[in-house]
Amino acid sequence: EVMGEGLFDGLELGPSMARVAREGRPLELEDLRVLSPKDGREHHYDLIITPFPSSVRPVSKLVVIIRDSTEARLLEHGLQQSARMETVGRLARGMAHDYNNILTGILGLVDLALEEPEVREGSRLHQDLLEIKRLGERAKGLTAQLLAFGSREGVSRRPVDLNGLIQERRALLASVVGEGVELVLDLEPGLPPVMGDPAQLEQVLLNLVLNGCEAMDGRGRLTIATSQALLSPEFFRARGVQGRPGPYVRLAVTDTGCGIRREHIPRVFEPFFSTKDEGGARGRGLGLASVYGIVKQHHGYIWVESRRGQGSTFEVYLPPAPAMAASERWAGGSSNPGEALPGPILVVEDEPQVLDVTCRMLQRAGFPCIAASSPAEALALVEQGREVALLLSDMVLPEMDGITLYERMKRSVPGLKALFMSGYPGEVLGRKGISRRGIVLLEKPFSSGQLLAAINRALQGEGR
Repeated sequence: EVMGEGLFDGLELGPSMARVAREGRPLELEDLRVLSPKDGREHHYDLIITPFPSSVRPVSKLVVIIRDSTEARLLEHGLQQSARMETVGRLARGMAHDYNNILTGILGLVDLALEEPEVREGSRLHQDLLEIKRLGERAKGLTAQLLAFGSREGVSRRPVDLNGLIQERRALLASVVGEGVELVLDLEPGLPPVMGDPAQLEQVLLNLVLNGCEAMDGRGRLTIATSQALLSPEFFRARGVQGRPGPYVRLAVTDTGCGIRREHIPRVFEPFFSTKDEGGARGRGLGLASVYGIVKQHHGYIWVESRRGQGSTFEVYLPPAPAMAASERWAGGSSNPGEALPGPILVVEDEPQVLDVTCRMLQRAGFPCIAASSPAEALALVEQGREVALLLSDMVLPEMDGITLYERMKRSVPGLKALFMSGYPGEVLGRKGISRRGIVLLEKPFSSGQLLAAINRALQGEGR
């Protein structure tokens, strides 16, 4: 006798029940998988089949206990997937760190070569060096994406040329939209940079483009536009939000697709909400949610305007980068920056190429410097009485971290200032027990101008 109509739908238990009835012993069955005809989902079941006590064989009565383990299996799968992603993330972080050290040497040498008097502007050699630098910057962007993937927090923000980012990704965008969609770029010249994470801003752009393409079903026009905008208090009040009036950089992605139902517009940025189920497509509902999260992390705003059958426009407003943030000029008030220091800069770096390039950058800019390939060598120099005005140290070193080295050196040089550099993101430094609080950190790879700007911040007392 079976209790519960439809309880065994999809479970082929005949052979197992016959075995228990014949042998008179309980039987456990784990992780039986059944495709439910009701919702189309795969369900997981654990069963125990127990015979009623009887001396007669085969047993005529059985007790079947069924446990739906679908949610538990999904949770177990999610934990396994999370562990795999964490492993991949650690690999990505390690690779990005190594690549950043390599790129620091490549880009640094290119900067030095471009400053040589023999390299005339406009010459073939000059153009080749600029091309090497451009390719190096592209590789730098790839490592930034590795860091963004492998980190729980994005890489530090820097001034980003939004028009340049779109132009650099034009070929990728064209391949994404496909041959049936016309891609139009309407980019305002002279657009100020925004302060952001290039990898995350690229993700915003790609997600909005993908969303527009899916709405057009392979046919139509997709327009990417940029412009400057001055947002007034009335602008925010009309949209029912509390916002900060002022200048912004606007990014708009417009499609000629099916549009969004009016009742769905307030929910389009909710995680797991998708309008794609209406047309038979299955969407995860995470693309626009991730766009919304990234825009908010960048202190920006995003809105959508849409009418059914007339397409949609997604508008992103990002604050422009402060003028000082974009500056890479030396602000020490001297034509020779080295004259502003009471002593040389001690550079501590265990990668020989990075150590060499960094010292050459400093010497080219007029800074006297001392090179040390290990913390032990740096401490020995200070203990021998060598005068040092600024410590420029890699954050992660074989013997001790850069901050520990700095604390030990301050015992001998009380007024010592410090600047740290690293190819690791801040999250990884935290996992290694290294606090970023109160320090000036220069991310690898860096240019000569970025190095000078970071030295300026360190000498002016920013950080500790």
